[in-house]
Amino acid sequence: MTIQIPNLEALPQAAEQFLAYLESTYRGISPSPIGEGCQGGSASPDGKRQEKNGGKELCLAFLAPMGTGKTTFISALCKALQVQDTVTSPTFAIVNEYYSQRWQEPVYHFDCYRLRTLNEARALGMDDYLHSGLLCLMEWPENVEPLLPDNTLVVRLTENPGGSRTLECGKE
Repeated sequence: MTIQIPNLEALPQAAEQFLAYLESTYRGISPSPIGEGCQGGSASPDGKRQEKNGGKELCLAFLAPMGTGKTTFISALCKALQVQDTVTSPTFAIVNEYYSQRWQEPVYHFDCYRLRTLNEARALGMDDYLHSGLLCLMEWPENVEPLLPDNTLVVRLTENPGGSRTLECGKE
């Protein structure tokens, strides 16, 4: 999938388009009008939560040079997910947890730029986050690549001449 983002004003629409793609392709959710919400998991008759996403991980690995807009796009994506928190890059915390009103579940946002070893990532519990079945949005995933689930979706963000951006995603 490829999305052209001509300017910052087009970012909310691009985030909604990307989210619709995620919901229909990876979560089996039919797109719904904005504001109605979507739920990926549900309660079974015995009251236990059924796995969303077929019980599989949903990890998005954002690859782009510094300053290209990874955090800006993730912020727009979180707004589309109806996250009420302020979305910032977790440069020093490494991971921020937000709550998606749209999906009615947590979303994890990682910035792995400062991680130097896989042991540092494991000490933070990254394996648990990545295999939780919850959405993980990851900046600088190349620093923890061996830990990423096999079905990680790679999201490339490219800055074009004139300042527009191209977002391309798929499995590699």
